[in-house]
Amino acid sequence: MDAEKGGCRLRYNSTDLNFFRVFTLFTPDLQLSDAVRAIRPPKLWIFDMDDTLYCASAGMFDAIHAAMRHFVADRLGVTVTEGQRLQEHYWSEYGATFLGLAKHHGIRPEEFLPATHSFPVPPLVKTRADKNQLRRWLQQLPGKKVVLTNGPRRYAHQVLETLHCRDLFAGVLTSEDMHLLGRWRCKPDTALLYAAARLGGAVPRDCVLVEDSLRNLRSAKKLGMQTVWCIGNAGRNRAVERPFYVDSVIRTLKDLPHLTARKPAAPVVRLIDGRYH
Repeated sequence: MDAEKGGCRLRYNSTDLNFFRVFTLFTPDLQLSDAVRAIRPPKLWIFDMDDTLYCASAGMFDAIHAAMRHFVADRLGVTVTEGQRLQEHYWSEYGATFLGLAKHHGIRPEEFLPATHSFPVPPLVKTRADKNQLRRWLQQLPGKKVVLTNGPRRYAHQVLETLHCRDLFAGVLTSEDMHLLGRWRCKPDTALLYAAARLGGAVPRDCVLVEDSLRNLRSAKKLGMQTVWCIGNAGRNRAVERPFYVDSVIRTLKDLPHLTARKPAAPVVRLIDGRYH
């Protein structure tokens, strides 16, 4: 079913009514020092999808970006090189390429998004752990779970079904649902994040956003959400420092169940094995 508020639509499944990074195949162990910190058990978990639930940097982003730059080149009559420049500029400026194309060239998101995600998706859904393990980690988390992604709906559903976890999420909020308060938005827009919380039946302070993008986490913290930075799926291969607006840092979703424990488990040195599943 669809729940609609303020022009933003969150899709619930039938079981619950109530950029660019270089990915290294062998990722060295990540030293997180005190970055794995406890968080309050939330009413609502809001999950990013690409490079959070799975390793989009291991091939998926390459396919999406290639399709985008060729679409821009063909649609605007420019070279592929210029198409790539515009794609990267709009992603950096607006958080999503489709917003820049709509604003500056009048290209409707309904045209751009399906055209750039029409390739075979399942073969490119790579994970750092067996998909059944991913499912078990998500099932251990208390509270409702939703996905919030700047990607289109059909693509998001294909990814989640390939991960064998679509049924674990009460809702999936995608780019087609992001026309809010009279205009198109995407992460890191705070109005969009607030709407995602409310449509999930919570207020921001009762939510946790799990993301690989720091700018999205910064926006969530402004609203009072708890924030978890997922770094391992994006192939970050060196120690990181936890920004003030990040409550906890994890390598992969394997760390998440520990965060809501009274005393989180000490970081395990060896967690990422460098293999895809």
